[in-house]
Amino acid sequence: MKVFQNKLNTRQSRIGIRIGRRITVVQRVIADKLNRETQHWNGASKWLMLAMICLLFGGGSLWLLIRAWY
Repeated sequence: MKVFQNKLNTRQSRIGIRIGRRITVVQRVIADKLNRETQHWNGASKWLMLAMICLLFGGGSLWLLIRAWY
């Protein structure tokens, strides 16, 4: 006797596969665009951009945490 049956029907499975493929396509398009735009950057420029992005999102996350407490 199976107590927990968590089977998706075929329609739900097909929808999930389509959503997963679409997410993969969008990720690939964004990655290709970023690679084209930064292909001529030197290593220092890439590190600087990475640091700026980390500071931006890290600062935003910290701001949200502080705001949640007060």
